[in-house]
Amino acid sequence: MKLYKSFLFSALAATAALATSCSDEGEWAAYPQDTTAYSFAQATNNYNLVPTDEIPDSIEVRVRRNNTEGEVTLPLIVEYSGSVLKADTLVTFADGNNEATCFIHFLSEPVIGQTETMTIAFDTLTEVSLTGSGTMAVSFLLDYTWLPAGSCNFISDWEGTEGTVQIQRANEYEGNLYRLVSPYNVLAPDYCPNPGYHLQFYLDENYEPLGMPRFQNIGEAASAGGYWTLYYSASAEYCSFTREGTLFTINGAWATGDANMGYSLAYYATEMFDWNDGYPGTVAAE
Repeated sequence: MKLYKSFLFSALAATAALATSCSDEGEWAAYPQDTTAYSFAQATNNYNLVPTDEIPDSIEVRVRRNNTEGEVTLPLIVEYSGSVLKADTLVTFADGNNEATCFIHFLSEPVIGQTETMTIAFDTLTEVSLTGSGTMAVSFLLDYTWLPAGSCNFISDWEGTEGTVQIQRANEYEGNLYRLVSPYNVLAPDYCPNPGYHLQFYLDENYEPLGMPRFQNIGEAASAGGYWTLYYSASAEYCSFTREGTLFTINGAWATGDANMGYSLAYYATEMFDWNDGYPGTVAAE
């Protein structure tokens, strides 16, 4: 079992931006409910595209019911704070069908590197299938083109181990945005079994540490729900991002939760990486 060596924080709730990975396909299982019940075909659906991909006209949302009797129109509750996506607020089942479709539409061109999120739910009066989901969380990301930028020796106090991790640069970003590629999947695959959870960081024009995104999911499930997340804020006294030679040190905090349930800060974090292959800045001679 992993031992956490950092100091315990007071539990703090925080709202946040999101993050995402891959889609989780829901299962529809017939269940003998006496009344008509409904379910979204997927509890989550995350779309990740790159600049060379064609942006779809709309995103399909499939809804199911446990019978095929009559034409039925259901109201949907949509929560979304962005300006790129808009979802239908009604879904209609045709007589004889147990599946219906509504759509999420694009109101404008997606902004590269910006994740758009949305939650679609049934009205509270709608009965949900006992084996299904009454909500669907959607995220959409037009990602950067990530190019190779060398590698580093990543030293994780959190995992208690170290190893070689690839580094990539965001080609379309106006500035210097880099990421450590799936570092915790590389270092601790038993705890973080899936690749795709990266750590991004910003450098200034001289390739000095500039900052990091506020919340970054590392792909490790937390027993309290959600995932373990690296938290960084330039305004927090316990947070810093520094360099000495090619050795970069990240001081932040570990948080549990996700963008929907909020985050609770739990431990101090100190992670380091030695960018010993491909660091683009100047290193003073010893």
